[in-house]
Amino acid sequence: MKRQLLLAIVTLVCSLTASSYDFSDGYICYNITSFNTVEVTYVGTAPNYHIGSGVTYTGEVVIPSTVKYGDRTYHVTRIGDYAFHDEDISSVTIPESVTSIGEQA
Repeated sequence: MKRQLLLAIVTLVCSLTASSYDFSDGYICYNITSFNTVEVTYVGTAPNYHIGSGVTYTGEVVIPSTVKYGDRTYHVTRIGDYAFHDEDISSVTIPESVTSIGEQA
């Protein structure tokens, strides 16, 4: 019983950290926060981010006010917790649509 519980907890933690974003536009990663809003999020294992030997945001980052995914256009309203934490960026341009910036972003 204890072993099954431990296995369930490990599986849950791994699944939470395996995918740290809902989609990427090829430059920035996003989490969907509501029907028509998203937040910029931690890159994690994003495709198209093979800078050097790691996966990272780098240089100048320009956040758009809206982003299209599938047949829906989302408003970018938040920069999530740790979005740019420990990243090698020189600047971030933030649109007026962003009304909240998370911890250690």
